[in-house]
Amino acid sequence: MKIEIRKAGFVNKGAELMLRAIQQEVRGKYRTVDFVMEPRNRMAIYLKRAEAGLYQKLKTGGRRRALTNFAVRYSPQWRKEYGIVLDREIDAVLDAAGFAYGDQFGAGRTVELAKFSRRCRKLGTRLILLPQAFGPFSSPEIRKAMEEVIGNADFIFAREKVSYEHLCGISGERENIRRAPDFTNLVIGSPPENFPFREGICFIPNNKMIEKSESDVAERYISFLSDCVRYVKKLGEESFILIHEGRNDQIIAEKVSESAGGVPVLMEEDPLRVKGIIGQCKAVVSSRFHGIVSAFSQGIPALATGWSHKYWLLFEDYGFPEGLIDMRESGDQWKSRMNQIIDDGFNKSLRGKLAEKAVVFKKQSAEMWGEVFTLLDEAEK
Repeated sequence: MKIEIRKAGFVNKGAELMLRAIQQEVRGKYRTVDFVMEPRNRMAIYLKRAEAGLYQKLKTGGRRRALTNFAVRYSPQWRKEYGIVLDREIDAVLDAAGFAYGDQFGAGRTVELAKFSRRCRKLGTRLILLPQAFGPFSSPEIRKAMEEVIGNADFIFAREKVSYEHLCGISGERENIRRAPDFTNLVIGSPPENFPFREGICFIPNNKMIEKSESDVAERYISFLSDCVRYVKKLGEESFILIHEGRNDQIIAEKVSESAGGVPVLMEEDPLRVKGIIGQCKAVVSSRFHGIVSAFSQGIPALATGWSHKYWLLFEDYGFPEGLIDMRESGDQWKSRMNQIIDDGFNKSLRGKLAEKAVVFKKQSAEMWGEVFTLLDEAEK
């Protein structure tokens, strides 16, 4: 069976963690499966694809028409030697975009997905949108495109209630629109040996807080993180900054570190080790969604800033809504929350509550994969 993994990749540790989660679950179910990925800029660079054991998808037609016609008609052996797979050879597509379809990203991505879903329907390829955030869909162009996606996809899993409502607002409730939590909660982290910041406070920045937030929040973001780091140091806690995505986040981390008097900045390539590092911490302060999921799914307390509905709904689902910080609040409010998660008694109590929630959501993720496997069994026949 050939399965294309779509939109997950190597652009950040959350995207790569979703890739690893898919491979972990599908390989655990099927003895023989080939994973395929279409090159998409830095999301799927060749060396990373090769390391992950991914075949290369070659689209037919378009600007590569001469090459693809040769590949299709004359040289199956050439494709086999170079690991090239045609879209017509793919049995199922698992889309793991995370959050890409809705007003905040413009019409392009959703329109492209609609065109892709049309192609899947024509070829008889199963299309499953794994748990992710969706919407809102306010423009007619985006709504029309998403309506087509809903009509063509076999399953669409919304991560939380607002995304589910955005989808149902287009088509009404449908059998193929379902809810399931973020599926990276099933991935087990691999902490590095002799980790030097065990029981430290981990800060995870996100450049999208500057790109996507309102101007007053964006302008204050770096100074706010710096204030948080300085406050933690004042309380006598060891802290460090962990990078989830490339150079833009690293620039923020370096500015925060300098402003706070020199705090270690860690760059770890392996997403499993990133999750393992988070699992070693006393608490996390994250602006990255999957940084929070990695914390909560391991029972680690977290505070966060966020730029979309997916953040506050994640905190609500885990029963800790007060953990999401509004940067417009006064300093005393965020400081009191920082005091809470650092306090040994509160920290221990919250760990227990998060661990209980994590068990529930892991069960739901396993059930989601059960539904996906039923569909893949049909595709394999």
